[in-house]
Formats: sequence, C-alpha cells, structure tokens
Amino acid sequence: MEEKIKLENNTKKENYFLLSLVLYLIVGIGFLFFYRYQLNTDGLSYISIAQKYLFLDLENAINGFWSPFYSWLMVPLLALGLDALLSTKILGLILGIFLFFGVKRLSYQFILSECIRNFIFFAFVPITIYFALSVITPDFLVAIILVYYLSFIFDLGYREDKSRGLMCGFLGGIAYLSKTYALPFFIVHFFLLNLFYYLQSKSIDERKNILFNFFSGFIIFFIISGIWISIISLKYGEFTFGTTGKYNMAVYGPDFKGDPLDYLGLLRPSDEKALSIWDDPTYIELPAWSSFQSVQNLKHLLKTGFENTFKTFFIIYSKFSPISIFIFIIYFLISLEFLRRKIFSREFLYPLITILIYQTGYAFIHIEERYIWIAYILLLFMTGQILIMILQYQFLSETKKKIAAVLLIGSFVIIPLFRLVYRINVGKEFYLISQQLENYKIQGNIASYNKWSESLVIAYYLGNQYYGIPKIGDNKEVIDQLRQYNIDYYLVWDSPEKTPEFLKFHKELTGGKISELRVYSLKNYLE
Repeated sequence: MEEKIKLENNTKKENYFLLSLVLYLIVGIGFLFFYRYQLNTDGLSYISIAQKYLFLDLENAINGFWSPFYSWLMVPLLALGLDALLSTKILGLILGIFLFFGVKRLSYQFILSECIRNFIFFAFVPITIYFALSVITPDFLVAIILVYYLSFIFDLGYREDKSRGLMCGFLGGIAYLSKTYALPFFIVHFFLLNLFYYLQSKSIDERKNILFNFFSGFIIFFIISGIWISIISLKYGEFTFGTTGKYNMAVYGPDFKGDPLDYLGLLRPSDEKALSIWDDPTYIELPAWSSFQSVQNLKHLLKTGFENTFKTFFIIYSKFSPISIFIFIIYFLISLEFLRRKIFSREFLYPLITILIYQTGYAFIHIEERYIWIAYILLLFMTGQILIMILQYQFLSETKKKIAAVLLIGSFVIIPLFRLVYRINVGKEFYLISQQLENYKIQGNIASYNKWSESLVIAYYLGNQYYGIPKIGDNKEVIDQLRQYNIDYYLVWDSPEKTPEFLKFHKELTGGKISELRVYSLKNYLE
C-alpha cells in the first residue's frame, strides 16, 4: 500500500514537470514565429563560423575570440539545409529542453517542497523561452552546462561517488569550449568547493573520495581545454586560452572611447569568407594596458570593478525580478547568520558563493545581463528556499502560503514575459529593408556612414562583406579610405540634409523609397 502511494506521488510529481516542459515547447514554438528575424552582431559571427565548419574551412573557422561549441551545435541544422538564422532559434529551443531537465536535477540540491518545486518548473517556461529566443548567444548554452555542473558539485553524493569529479571536469571543459570565461570560473569554483567538502568531511574515506574527484576532475578539464588552447595558440603564434578577455581589457581601459568599431575606420574582414572583422576581432589592433603600469591604471581597474558591481546589484538584478536584489540581501543575511552560529549549510552557502565568484570576474571589465543568466537561475531556487522558511510559520493559511509562493516566484516571470511580448518581430524591419534592396542587385564591398551593427545585418542579408565606418575626416580623407578598401556601396542611415558632401554628386540607388536608409553606389565614382 505504501509503495503504491509513493508511486502515485512520484507520478504526480513527474506529471507537473512534463506539463511544464510541454507548455514550454508549445509556447516556445509560437514565439519562434515572432523571433525568427532577431539578429545581433555576435550571433552573426557564430553563424559565419558555423558555416565555415560546415564547409570544412577549418583554417578560418578556428577562432580564439568566439568559442567553438555553440557553432558546432549549429552545424547539423545547417547540414539539413535550414536557414542559418532560423537554425539559431531552433537550436535555442532544443537547448531549452536540456535546461528543463538540468533545472529538475539541480532543484533537488535545494531545500524545496514539491509544491514550490512545481511552481519553479512553470516559472521556467517564459524564462527559458526568453533565454532561447531573445538573443543569439552562447551565454544560454553556458548557463545550461553550468546547471548540470552545479547539480553534481552541490550534491552531497559528491563525497562518496568517485565519478562525480569526472563529470564535473567534463562539464567544465565543455563550458570552456562554449565561452572562454568558463575556464577561470571553473578553476576557482571547483577548487573552492572541493576545499569546502574536504574541510567538512568526517572520515578518511570521504577525504580520499574528494581528493580523487578533485584531481580526476581537473585532469579531464585540462585535457579538454588543453586541446583547444593548443589549437588556437598555434593559430595566433602565441599562448592564449582565448582572445576575448584581451580585447575587452583593451576596449574598457583607462582611455575608453566607446566601441572601437565606431572610430577606428574601415577594417578589412578577418578572412576572405568573413562577413566583417567581427568574425574574429582578435585582428583589431588596440593598445594594451596593465593595471600594474601605473597608479592611475590600478585606480581605473578598481573603479570599474566598483561601478560594475553596483550596476550588477542595482540595475542588472532588477532586470531579473523587481525583488531580486531584496532576495539576494535576505539570502546573504541568512547565510551570515548560519556562519555566525557555525552552521555550514551547503544548500544556502554554495549558491551564494557561486554567484559571487561568477560575477566578480566580469565586474573588472564589462558586464551585461546575459553574462550572468546562471545567477538568474540560482536566484529563483534561492527564492524558493526563502519561501520554505517563510511558510514554516503556522499563522499563514494554506491559501496564503500558495499566494506568497505565486507572488515571489511569479515576480521572476513578469519581466521576461513582458520583454518577450514587447519585442515581438524584433529585427523584422531590417529583413524587410534587405528584401527591398534585393531589387537593386547590390553585390560588392559595403561601408556605411553610421550605424555599424545595423549595416552589418544588411550586409549579411545581401550576402556581402562589410568594412565598417570610415574615420571622421574631410571629404578627401573619407574618399581615400573608401578607395583603399575598394568599397562598392555606401549606406547612409540619416536624413538627406546630412548627406556627406562628396555623395551629393552621386546618384542614390533607391530613389528615396526606403525612408530609414539611402544607398550610394561608388563603383564609377571612385574609379
């Protein structure tokens, strides 16, 4: 009889999870129709790299700036003949399925009731759709891999099962292949959590198991990461585990002037098949700097770290949920109280430590909301644990407890759902513009007067290479730049009265039929 009841309860639990997963797929496919035009510059680079892998152009596909795993996952979809942009959205929805199963696994490492766990599953429906469709980025992929990694490293079974370290090392390596930042994060995080487990262990056997997991995990991790590090180091002729950090350090240095692509002038695409220099920004020459070069540089680094930390807590976290910063503060205070009482609560401390480690590395350079989506996921579980503590109080009726759960967990649903609805058909206007431009048979090298990102998207749709924005100068200087790079078409995103002087003597192709854009053919003019 007891076994029958237990089986029925397990079936009921599974039904809620499967229902949330089915709901995700139905709603996600519905939103796919409205997000099939969303396109961002980073996404274009991953698409371009995936196409190079598809055609075995390995020399140009191997890239130290854009990690390879996301592009590798696109290749099978491209091989099926699917449109490249559509492939990224389908891939996002497929990855979302893996997130659901990872979330389910990770949820059992937190102190949650089945009711709250089910609320969280349904909360992940709009959250996962937002992650999957709102932007083309490997940050979603990294978050998923880290969810699985955390589900192993947070599990108390880690102290007993010698296979856990191998799994952690494998997932850490795959996370690095998805985004370079995962390498320093994994090294610091895996080391610290193994140290905590070791210090908390109560037997020699446990310590032996932890040490085995520690060393085996790092061996697997360094084998996977070491292979890719060797490949990209050979390509660039110097040791590197990724060139993204070096670029970002240079961009956000003491002499920060904004996006280099807006002021460096025309830049040749990184290879003959590249859409633009953004296919591999490693080749963009920027002055390097070090925080140890001067007191001013050190001050700049610390100032950046402080400002980005403030931005994370009071701006980025508010994009997760209106109450996320309060959740974090309450959670932090509870964790401090546990430590004051000399209580080591794995369920409370490990998620907090993970978030602090993960966002700290970004704080000293540059941070965006999508970089820390793993924090979003952990904060939702942390909210669930706080709810468990609140609901212990007997003065709350069952109805009030459920209302409290809906309000707190539901607060994490409001913003992603609003954004999904608000940004419906995002990017469609550029697709329609490109369709209009198809009539003018625009084939050749493209530059633009302004709007680097928008012009890159147009170049992608037209199947041309984009060289960027000329340096500011007089007419002769601009013309010399355009001649040097054999620019065939010049895009101007501005009102007619602001047309550069040298273009006023040349015919505009569209005849003013596109209100946002004018296109000038420079073939005859520059000859």
